[in-house]
Amino acid sequence: MDLERKYEASKFPFFSHLHLLVVEPNAALRDLFCCISYVWNIESTEVATFQEAFHYLATHDISEEVPLLLLDGSLDESKVHAFLAQVHQYGSYPYIVMTTGPDTTRWSKRGITVLQKPFHLSTLQDAISDVLLKANTQPEENHFTYASSYR
Repeated sequence: MDLERKYEASKFPFFSHLHLLVVEPNAALRDLFCCISYVWNIESTEVATFQEAFHYLATHDISEEVPLLLLDGSLDESKVHAFLAQVHQYGSYPYIVMTTGPDTTRWSKRGITVLQKPFHLSTLQDAISDVLLKANTQPEENHFTYASSYR
C-alpha cells in the first residue's frame, strides 16, 4: 500500500498543501476522511463542533496551506450556512458538502453539484481538483460547493 500511496501523492503534488478540516463527522464521513488522509498523505483535523472549527481557522496560521472543509450534508442547513458566513469573515475557504443519505436533492436545489454513486476516491479527487482550480481562478467567488453521495 505504501507504493500505491506514494504514487497517488506524486500524481497530485498540490494536495500536499491541503489541510482537511472535517466538521461534525458521522461514521461514514470519518471513514472517508481517514482514507483520504492516508492515500494522499494530507494533513487533517477533525473537530466535533462548528465552534471548534471556527476557533481552529481563527487561531492557526494557515498561510502555507489550503484548508478544505468537509461537511456532512445531513447537518441542519441553516447551521451550515451560519458557520460558513462566520468563517468567511476571515477569508474564502473552499468546502465540500458530502451527503450520506437520500438528502442530495435539497443541496442540488441550491445549485450545488451532486456527484452520483458509485462513489470512488477518484470522484472526490476530481471534486477537490475542481474546487482548488476555481479557488485559484475565481477568487471573487465567496465559496465553492460540492455534494457527494456516499454511504
